[in-house]
Amino acid sequence: MSSLLEVRDVKKYFAVKRSFRQIFRRAQNHYVKAVDGVSFSVERGKVLVIAGESGSGKTTLARIAMKAIEPDSGTIIFEGQDVTEYSGERLKHFRSRVQMVYQDPYSSLDPRMRILDIVREPLDIHDRASSKSERTDKAIRALQDVRLEPAEIASRYPHALSGGQRQRVALARALVLRPALIVADEPVSMLDVSVRAEILELMRDLKERFQISFVYITHDLSTARYIGDNIAIMYSGKIVEQGPIDDVLLDPLHPYTQALIDAISEPNPDNLHVEKKIRIKGFSSEGADEGDDDIRGGITDQITGCQFYNRCLYSMPACKAKEPALLAVKNGHSVSCFLYTQTSTVGSEERTG
Repeated sequence: MSSLLEVRDVKKYFAVKRSFRQIFRRAQNHYVKAVDGVSFSVERGKVLVIAGESGSGKTTLARIAMKAIEPDSGTIIFEGQDVTEYSGERLKHFRSRVQMVYQDPYSSLDPRMRILDIVREPLDIHDRASSKSERTDKAIRALQDVRLEPAEIASRYPHALSGGQRQRVALARALVLRPALIVADEPVSMLDVSVRAEILELMRDLKERFQISFVYITHDLSTARYIGDNIAIMYSGKIVEQGPIDDVLLDPLHPYTQALIDAISEPNPDNLHVEKKIRIKGFSSEGADEGDDDIRGGITDQITGCQFYNRCLYSMPACKAKEPALLAVKNGHSVSCFLYTQTSTVGSEERTG
């Protein structure tokens, strides 16, 4: 299957703010490596999940992919065209083909506009119909596509809707231009559990009906498996593991992926306390140890080697000296870890523990 979007070796560094004393002493500038040499692709009609903890670079990477921010280096290929340097009308056309749904549906909708006007606005901006009535008809159809009743909500304002309804409106606004790709940044994290399932099911339906590709940003691996086809696990600005979603989540290779999966809460009808294995140094079932700031490490250009080295239970000298490459270990499943690229004393039984 051909790729709709290819992101190749993109980087985005942000300068760390220096104190007055550091400026006076002409201290060296340092940078947060928000995205550090990341590559991935999105297939047509498929969902790529980008998962990781807060601060891992997921949202920055997604915003680079849709050209909301410019990368420091790297290439973005969309529908076979290099769009990295697009500007003007070409950039406007690209943005009509790639839409975004944000985490907070209330803050992403103009509170001064009625719902029908909000959904119709992208058509007005991109001049997608010959008349206002035609654009209105398309906006009404988009509301129906997300299972909302236009007659009931078209004249209402965002504050009069529930959180689930507002997120459906955000989806309708993204859908009205019939884009090829929708980037959804934590779209259900602020919704009730019962509503989350409805929105995720709606997104799956839209993918099948309109053959729309999705980039789904999340820290919740339980929702990731429900909606995703492929997954990329991010840590400290890098992809540390990627592949088909079932392969990665059912047989996680990278210690960080294993830790994320261990952190998923499990239903316990007997209400018994079950001690879960924590695979990250400096953390226990009660939380992080005090005074372990460097264990969170890997956020600036001062770190060498594997960014996860200080937190990994299986770290070895090679991890601190050199950064492991992201290499395929089986069909479509890649991992960035020396456990799989050089001889190690850690066996498979200990790894999967």
